[in-house]
Amino acid sequence: MDRETVYVYVRLGPNDNDSVRLVSFPRPDRVPVSKWLDLGIAIDGNRILFSVLPYVEGGYAYPDFSDEEWSHASSLDSALAVAERTLLDFLDGYGYDVEFR
Repeated sequence: MDRETVYVYVRLGPNDNDSVRLVSFPRPDRVPVSKWLDLGIAIDGNRILFSVLPYVEGGYAYPDFSDEEWSHASSLDSALAVAERTLLDFLDGYGYDVEFR
């Protein structure tokens, strides 16, 4: 069976803010809306949207798709890498491949 591919877009934050990354992609049909909301992830129309951003206590906050908590890392690149890896694993569990753009 061919697996569907989810195309994930990673962009600079608002006003080209280099300390934030916006991650968005079309909402995959096989993932329940309630699951995204339980993970603290926004649904914007038919797209999933979240940010990797500076954490008030230092470091960077990112969603950890392996549980329903947001996690923290000391640098933006570390936070983004873990968010992307856990997202890839999460969507794989629902039968999707992921391509980052």
